[in-house]
Amino acid sequence: MAAMAAPLTAIRPATLADWDAIQPLLTDAGYLHTHSDWHKPRAWLLRHPFMLAWSGGRLAGILAAPPDPPDVAWLRFAGVAAGFSGPKVLGELWAACRKELLAAGVQRSAILTTNSHLDELLPQWGFAASEEVLVLTHNTKVHEPPLKSAALIRRARPEDCDAVAAVDWTAFETPWRHSPGMVAAAMAQASFVTVALVDRTIVGHQFTTEGRSGAHMARLAVHPNWQGKHIGRALVDHMLRHYAESGVSPVGVNTQSNNAASLALYRALGFKLTGEGYQVWQRWLA
Repeated sequence: MAAMAAPLTAIRPATLADWDAIQPLLTDAGYLHTHSDWHKPRAWLLRHPFMLAWSGGRLAGILAAPPDPPDVAWLRFAGVAAGFSGPKVLGELWAACRKELLAAGVQRSAILTTNSHLDELLPQWGFAASEEVLVLTHNTKVHEPPLKSAALIRRARPEDCDAVAAVDWTAFETPWRHSPGMVAAAMAQASFVTVALVDRTIVGHQFTTEGRSGAHMARLAVHPNWQGKHIGRALVDHMLRHYAESGVSPVGVNTQSNNAASLALYRALGFKLTGEGYQVWQRWLA
């Protein structure tokens, strides 16, 4: 006969003092999900809801969905320790998070999954599959002459942060918007950040990170008033040339399966679909 799962004794918000207990679950827990974006995992501990399930003195599971931006709560972390029922622990944690989100006036939640176990649980929590995030890659070899554009492309500066955040907010819709704090964190951490200016006004930007296996363009945004004028194309082309000259390859990018304009732009510049993808799930909380 299989051993019964250990019972839960408490579900409560996380504190900074819990960090040592949380860390192991962020690397080897069952049902593991992490989506920290530009904030370090420990920084999310200061945001709520970040809920913990306990069985006596043992941490049984974690689930965190702090709203950022304020109108949508992305599920950032989920994990269950060995010896506990994943559906039961995460179900109770999600109920606690949802209650806190509703009390705070947050009406929408989303998750980008890489875990098939969560894909099985999310419909039970009222989530519905929406678009898929597709992965594309480019070998960074650029043979065409530089693209002509109405915009000047240059490296971003710290004083550009407010203008970049304003463009970013206008360029995206929920749930894909970044808060000003997230944009500031992205600009501080990304390896290559450029802005597009027209008449000395920032109208677009891109953030790219680097790693051992190449680079990844994590963000591309153009103000709606300047979309369709090849500014996004110029930002991507400029970035690819930078990495071609640096000898960094390949460069990857992700975009939504229903974003026909972005897919057309990337494929026109030589990006190829890899066949990889990640499912997005969303639900209204009320």
